[in-house]
Amino acid sequence: MTEQFPVHTMPLRIDRNPAMLIVLMCMAFVVAFTSSHARTPSLEIGEIRNVATLNSVADDFAPRWAPWGLLYFNSERTRTSVFYVAAEEEAGLYSVRVAEEGLQSAPHHSSYIAFSPNNNAILGMYEMQATQPYMVLAEIGSEAGKWGQRAIVPALRSPQSFSGQPTLTPDGKTLAFVSDRAGGQGGTDIWLSKRTNEGWERCLPLDATINTSGNEVSPYLVSNDTLLFASNGAGGKGGYEILMSIKVAGVWQAPIPLQELNSEYDEFDPSLAPDGSLLFTSNRPGGRGGLDVYSARVKREQPQTQPLVLNMNVNASEIHIEDQVRTESFPLLPYVFYDRGSFEPRQPINIVNANPDFDPSAIRPGALNVYAELLNIVGFRMQNNPQAVLELTGCADGVGERENSALGRSRAEVIQRFLNRVWDIDTNRVNIRARTLPLQASSSEHIEGQAENRRVELRCTDSRILAPVVLTSQQQLVRPDSVRIVVDARPAKSLTSWKLHARTKTLGRFLSFEGAVVPDTVVVDLRRRGYLLTEDSLQWEYVSTDIIGRANTLVQPVPVRSSRVEYAANPVDSMQTYTLILFAFDEATLLREHEDMLSEIVARIPAGAEVLVTGYTDATGKAQHNRRLAAARAENVVQFCKALLPNVTFRTRVAAESELYDNRTPQGRFYSRTVQITF
Repeated sequence: MTEQFPVHTMPLRIDRNPAMLIVLMCMAFVVAFTSSHARTPSLEIGEIRNVATLNSVADDFAPRWAPWGLLYFNSERTRTSVFYVAAEEEAGLYSVRVAEEGLQSAPHHSSYIAFSPNNNAILGMYEMQATQPYMVLAEIGSEAGKWGQRAIVPALRSPQSFSGQPTLTPDGKTLAFVSDRAGGQGGTDIWLSKRTNEGWERCLPLDATINTSGNEVSPYLVSNDTLLFASNGAGGKGGYEILMSIKVAGVWQAPIPLQELNSEYDEFDPSLAPDGSLLFTSNRPGGRGGLDVYSARVKREQPQTQPLVLNMNVNASEIHIEDQVRTESFPLLPYVFYDRGSFEPRQPINIVNANPDFDPSAIRPGALNVYAELLNIVGFRMQNNPQAVLELTGCADGVGERENSALGRSRAEVIQRFLNRVWDIDTNRVNIRARTLPLQASSSEHIEGQAENRRVELRCTDSRILAPVVLTSQQQLVRPDSVRIVVDARPAKSLTSWKLHARTKTLGRFLSFEGAVVPDTVVVDLRRRGYLLTEDSLQWEYVSTDIIGRANTLVQPVPVRSSRVEYAANPVDSMQTYTLILFAFDEATLLREHEDMLSEIVARIPAGAEVLVTGYTDATGKAQHNRRLAAARAENVVQFCKALLPNVTFRTRVAAESELYDNRTPQGRFYSRTVQITF
C-alpha cells in the first residue's frame, strides 16, 4: 500500500482501496525576507538538475534532511513505498541504502517524515478503520540510532479522512499537514497544530488565502513565518505548482508561485538542503522515470539597508508602589437565625466543624465574614474574660411556629452546648430564655420578617464580648496604575520584528511583548504587578530586528520606589468610617447601644472635621417609605452628635435601598439597617 502522486491531467483524490496506490506529496520552502510591510520576497532560482543518484525508474519523492545530516526520501523501486536514506559523498552525488528497519513496518506502509529538534519524528502511516485503511499521523522516537514504536496522535486524527505529509517548524512547536477532513476549502487542504506542554492542540485549517477548492499538498515550514507548498487550485502553468507564502503580523499573505521552478507538469515536495539549495519532486520529462527528485540553486535577494534608528518614550519617570495597611472596625450582629422548625443555625453560622486554632484577627475583613464567625468570636472572648455571663434568648416566628417557646429554648440550648464543647465555657455562664416572638420583632406579615424573628439573641454582662471586631488588611496602590510606552523604528520598511522586555536587577526579565508590526502604543497594567516591589530600577528594553537579521537594542530605566502607609483606627489625617447597626425593623430610634457607640465615635472626631452621616435601609417595603426611614435614622444620629460637638459641620445623605449587603438573607437585611459616619 503506497502513496502515488496523480499526474496533472487527473484530479487529486484519495483512494481508500488498499489495492490502489495513493499518493500526496509534501513541500515547503522558507524564504528569507519578511517585513512589517509585507515586501514581496525575491528569489532567483537557477541550475535545476535531476539528482540522478537518488532516482530510479520508479517513483522517488518526499526528500527531507534529518538533523544528523542524512537525507531521507521515499521510493517505490521495490513496488511498495519504502524509506531510503542517502549520504552525500560529494556535491550532488549520493550513496543510497534502505532506511533503518524501525521505519519499515510492512503492514503500515509509510511515507513523508518530519524531523523534530530532539531527533524524534512524525510520519504518515495507514491505519485500518472499519473495513478500509486511512492514512493517519504518528509520532516515532529514536534513541542511539534506533527507532521506537509508532504512536498515532489522537489530536491530529480524523476518522475516515486522509491525514499525512507532515512538516515541522525548526523549533518543533508547529506542525502543518495535509487532510481532506471536513472544515477545509475542498479537496485536500493544509492544516496547522501547535504543541503545548500537554501535547498537540486541536488542528485548524489555513484560510482561503492558502487553501483552495482544489488540492493543496506537501507543505514545508521553513520557519514560523515562511511556508512552501504545492497546489493545483491556484492557476499557473498547469499541474501542481510550488508556491510560497510569508506570515506578516500573524496573517499568512497571498502565496507567490516560484515561476522558475514550475512547469506545465507537476512540482511538489519542496524542502531545503543544508547547502541552501531547494529539493523538490517532479514528473517532468527528462528524468529517470515516474517521479524524480530535483535540485535547484537558490539565490536570495540581499537588501541594502541602513541600521534601524530606535526611539522609545515611557510616560512615567517613576513608579511608586505603596503598601497600605488599614485597620477597620466591624460591628457584631448578635443574632443567630434559623429555618422554620429547625434548631440548627442557618448558614453561614457553623457549629459542626470546630476550629481549635481560631484567631479573630485572621478573619477576612468584611461585615458578613465577621458575622459567619459570631459564635467562635463569642467563645474566644469569653475564654479570655472569665467573669462575663452570656444570655441567650431563643425566639420563634409567631406564625408557623406560633406559641412554640420550646423550639426557641432548644435553639438556645444548641448554642450553649457548642460553647461548652468547643470553647469549654461553663453552662452556668450561659443563661437561657425563650420567647414566642422577639421583644423587638420584625413584621410577621412578610416571609422576610418571619425569617428574621426565628433567631437566638445574644446579650452579655461584659460589653467586650459583643464589641466590634477590629481587623487589619493590606492592599497595594500603584501610581501610575498603568504605563504607556511608545516605540518606533526607522526606516519602518526595514523592520521585521520587535520585542519589548521589562526587567529588574533582582528579578531579571519578567514581562515581554513582541510582534511583527510595531503598535502605536503599548499599555502595561501595573496594578497586579506585585513583583515590582523592589528598590531596583525597572528597565524597559526595546529590541528591533531588520530584514537582514541585525538586532538593535534601546534601554530606558524607570526608578521603582516602594513605601508603607498604615491607617490606624484613629489617625487624625485619614478618612474613617464607623457603622451603627441594631436598628429595629422599621425604626429610627437610637438604642442605648447606639448612644454608647456614638459617644466613643464623637471623642475621635477632630476639631474642624466635616462629618457625613449616611442612612440606609433594607429592601423590604416601599421605596418612598424607606427613603424617609433612612433620612430619619441619619438625622437622629446628627442630633445626638451635635449636642456633644456643636462646632462640627454635619451633612446627611440617604443611600439607595440595600446598597450595602445582599438582602436575601436575614443577616444581610439587618446589616443594611444602619447608619455610617464618615469624617
